[in-house]
Amino acid sequence: MRFILRLLSKRLIVNSKLSTGLSSKRFSFFKDIAYKVGTQFLVDKKFPVQVGLELSRACNFDCPFCSRLDAPSGNHMDLSVAKKVIDEAAKHGPTVFTSHMWGEPLLNPKWPEFYRYIKGKSRFNGISLTTNGYLLTEEVSRKLIDLNVDEVVISLHTFNESEYHVRIGKNIDIGIIFSNIFKLLELKKCLKSNIKVVVKVFERDINIFENEKCIEFIKQGAYVENDFYDNSGGSTNEWSEVKNNKEERYPCFHPWLTCTVNFKGEVSICCVDNKMDLKIGDVTRDSFENIWSSPKVIIARKEHLGETEFDFCKICEGCDSWKNKPNFFFKSQYKIHNNYK
Repeated sequence: MRFILRLLSKRLIVNSKLSTGLSSKRFSFFKDIAYKVGTQFLVDKKFPVQVGLELSRACNFDCPFCSRLDAPSGNHMDLSVAKKVIDEAAKHGPTVFTSHMWGEPLLNPKWPEFYRYIKGKSRFNGISLTTNGYLLTEEVSRKLIDLNVDEVVISLHTFNESEYHVRIGKNIDIGIIFSNIFKLLELKKCLKSNIKVVVKVFERDINIFENEKCIEFIKQGAYVENDFYDNSGGSTNEWSEVKNNKEERYPCFHPWLTCTVNFKGEVSICCVDNKMDLKIGDVTRDSFENIWSSPKVIIARKEHLGETEFDFCKICEGCDSWKNKPNFFFKSQYKIHNNYK
């Protein structure tokens, strides 16, 4: 039964369109109940259903909204660190492995070995790659399809070229990214691949579905998601587009569903924790199962449920990333913190 539930989680996260655009979805009464009950049913307290692997701390862009410049510098994750996590995950059933945090995953020269090992351990594992798209050449796209990567998310940010230069902090031709995306979609069709392609933008002033490029992306088989910038744990407030209505504060999904392993092997309960303030362990020193069931994780859950004030999760007080996923708790299951009343 546990295997089936984890497999269902994997398919919902990386194979289904249901997970795309969750930040802006508003459910009807009955769908909201189904979402809450279903999501809680998929929580696995022995091992997270989703694990983020920071394949690289290096990046080829200088995006001003990204708080990586405030994070400790670093390079690429060693394959041995990832193998330890992947080997342990195999004992628990299908697991989704995402590759993002504070760098561009494709800069790690051994990235194909990571993905090959994940699928080699279990064909039921899921892989989601988030990339800025610059290195998404035809050769890379072919490798991703050959390695049975489930999902590729391209952070395009905007369809406007001049605005694109502002968003990425570089004078890079947006046409290169467009071309790379279309080539991936072409290969997906030609090779009859099931790879899910998501183009993510952050547009407020236009109807993206009237944009010529957006229409063509969708026509060629991509999902286009119009997301919101958050403040990355309170470190980039000037870029946040999330309406942080304190009266609507609800528990973040991270402590129940996912955590992230940085390039050194340190584990955080949150993927936007740039300074590892929410560090819950280190996979080079302890088992992932022990880390996921550690007192710090239990405390984090209690703090997000409002059973105690934020202490371990102190940075969560000023964070609005929790808004990027719908609330999967019923109001009777948590209390609003005093600071948010």
